[in-house]
Amino acid sequence: MENWDDYRLLLAVQQSNSIRAAGERLGVNHSTVSRRMQSINQNHPFKVFETTASGIEITEYGAVLLQTAHKMQDLMAEQARTLASQDFSQSGAVSLSLPPAILQFLLLDELALFQQQHPDIRLTVFTSYDFANLDSGEADVVIRVSNDPGDELVGHRVFPIQVGYFASREYLANTPPEQRVWITGANSDWVKNTPFAELPVRYLVEDLVTRHTMAAKGLGMIRGACYIAEHYPELVPVIDEFTPFQDLWVLTHPELRDTHRIKTVMQFLLGVLRKKNG
Repeated sequence: MENWDDYRLLLAVQQSNSIRAAGERLGVNHSTVSRRMQSINQNHPFKVFETTASGIEITEYGAVLLQTAHKMQDLMAEQARTLASQDFSQSGAVSLSLPPAILQFLLLDELALFQQQHPDIRLTVFTSYDFANLDSGEADVVIRVSNDPGDELVGHRVFPIQVGYFASREYLANTPPEQRVWITGANSDWVKNTPFAELPVRYLVEDLVTRHTMAAKGLGMIRGACYIAEHYPELVPVIDEFTPFQDLWVLTHPELRDTHRIKTVMQFLLGVLRKKNG
């Protein structure tokens, strides 16, 4: 294959489980993906893609082309980092990846202020609890909540996220201690190490913010983040015991650390977040 778009299609198919999902990754409709796959198959001596009962699969011949596709992707990501690290201008685009709750409860208003103060920096924000891959160019700056943020990145530890046990004031007043229940994520093993290990888990809810909202509505107790709980007037600590959970970090790729606009974004984030902890 000589066309980079064909290699991108190959990568999208590998990373997806359907033609429709591959199209969403590429920003095209599924019929376009299907036509291009047929064209690629016709232009090679052996099939690159084949349809099976479990979906679209890459053939053994296609797997050889896929190795080249990954090398090209790595080279393009390296080129993008190299270009981004050259401080051609103090203006430009910066992509930021951070957890949704951090944006909602700690940075939403402040990022609007940043854009007012730095109109020449085009800030693109991606929210996810998954870690963005800076080597692949998925983000320029990341905010991570982790005790192991990645040795390959550079940046600053901001502060530890404090957690405690919370419930609504009304729930604690009206529900006898032995009848209270937990609201947790899928992993609830930590419950047995709490002062309330005997209480059952009633609700399994993966979304962090939703768990706080449910507790505020009187559906049970949570182990919650203090920075989120303080935004819910109904929530109060079950006991006055707060512990550090994981550290908050502001990080970037080593090749981007000296880029002016990257430093501007990181310094702003550090300043804002440290004030929040103060």
